[in-house]
Amino acid sequence: MDLVKLTSRLIELPSVSPPSNSLRETAEFISDWLHENGANAEILELDRGYPIVVSKSMKTYRKSVMLNGHFDVVPPGDLNAWKYPPFSPTLIDGKLFGRGSSDMKSGLAVFMQLYVDLIDRVDYNLIFTAVPDEETGGEHGSKKLADIYKPDLVLISEPTGKDRIVLGEKGMITFRLKAKGRSSHGSIPSQGENAIMKITRDITNLSRLNMEETSSPMGTDQEFEMDMKKVTINVGFIRGGIKSNVVPDFCEAEVDVRVPLSFSIEEVMEGVKSVAKESEIELINSSPPNFTHPSTPYVTFLEKAMAEVTGLSPKKVAVPYSTDGKHFRKNGTSVIVYGPGSIKQAHSVDEFVEVEEINSVYNVYSSFLKSLRL
Repeated sequence: MDLVKLTSRLIELPSVSPPSNSLRETAEFISDWLHENGANAEILELDRGYPIVVSKSMKTYRKSVMLNGHFDVVPPGDLNAWKYPPFSPTLIDGKLFGRGSSDMKSGLAVFMQLYVDLIDRVDYNLIFTAVPDEETGGEHGSKKLADIYKPDLVLISEPTGKDRIVLGEKGMITFRLKAKGRSSHGSIPSQGENAIMKITRDITNLSRLNMEETSSPMGTDQEFEMDMKKVTINVGFIRGGIKSNVVPDFCEAEVDVRVPLSFSIEEVMEGVKSVAKESEIELINSSPPNFTHPSTPYVTFLEKAMAEVTGLSPKKVAVPYSTDGKHFRKNGTSVIVYGPGSIKQAHSVDEFVEVEEINSVYNVYSSFLKSLRL
């Protein structure tokens, strides 16, 4: 077993999302690797251009566990900013550098190896799935899988570090503000109606939206506390106008809103509509806040395995970002997120993962899956 070699091979495949030609190449590599290591595998393309790798143990057990990971990565950005080429894995001082090393090709390598090692050694069905579009929301991958498979437990090896278990995540709303105005010469703005100013006023009012939870079903990391308990607003894109001496008659902005665990999507949208009154609000997508309760027996099994393998007492947390876990939790499925790497490295220049952490997470999962009773 050489998890560093397998992770490195995955990093070499530039499976950038949104769809690139390398998504198919990566899916074929994963499928071929599973076949070479004695497992069945197939590539499903439920939506064109989005290959999903699926492998299932051919057992007749009533209970099942899914190992789920994504092989798409975000673009590397300015290549000159990288000390180490993003798709040429580089091992230095116990750190493996490369795009996707942390998010989440090391976690995917752990699941690939675990799957072939344990497929015939557990008394429940194992399902392995590798998806191509988590970085763009998972609509073509895990969301589709959640409609097909109903496992008792889904494990996702997104980067958490070896001492944290992620059990919950904030909800997300993405919408577009669209304002209409009336054009006129820039020297006589009183004769026009400035759509950019309309959007600006609505954005200012949104920034003052004060929705904060008073209690939550679970804690978070100290660095995330402020963002976890509040409805957060991020304006990520604005477009409008044609020239400085023309009063703009149209403007639009795209807004990302994150919803704390104790709020509903409907509550937050009511708050948004109460302050953004000069623009049309066009919903792009949404997903509710979701979590697996910390007292769920599966969590207890994993805590025990972590303590035995690492000697650490794990922290159970909710996070402000989202994973594909949201698609499976909609069905009432228990989801645990645990994997090598750090969210601080995800999407960063010179992204890396600690080799020791890859091996540690493999050992924890191996102990957990072999001791798990469904």
